[in-house]
Amino acid sequence: MSTSTSPKGVSVTNGQRPKPDAVELAYLAGYFDGEGCVTVASGLRLLVSATYPTGCQRLQEAFGGRVVRRKSDPGDKVIYQWTCFGERAEAALKALRPYLREKWSQATYAIMWYNDVHGDKFPYQDWIASDKRVSWDLPHSSRVRPRPISKESAGA
Repeated sequence: MSTSTSPKGVSVTNGQRPKPDAVELAYLAGYFDGEGCVTVASGLRLLVSATYPTGCQRLQEAFGGRVVRRKSDPGDKVIYQWTCFGERAEAALKALRPYLREKWSQATYAIMWYNDVHGDKFPYQDWIASDKRVSWDLPHSSRVRPRPISKESAGA
């Protein structure tokens, strides 16, 4: 199987979805931080709405999902929306999570919720405990809430 790198920093592998490199993941995470939405009501869903299609198309290239063009009224601007559901959404969040700033906690909760609902044996205690942004009380439930690290416990 041959692999090359496209100008966008995405590794292209014949017959498979391209895997974004670290630079592309950082860009996509920043884009998702600003324009994205995470919902877990009836299933895991990611949504990005934008007036230009490029960011949505890059998310679709990297993680799958669907980009649609919407215009509700004749005088309105065209809106592009990328949506991604279920396993693909979980994979996208896992890939983007290390680079997220604003939506880091939402991504963390969503991944934990998805794994609890689907019964996956995902070792999220170790995975989250390795991240030093917050201190976690981790029962085996998706109802976990972070508490900020105090300056004393952080060694500051």
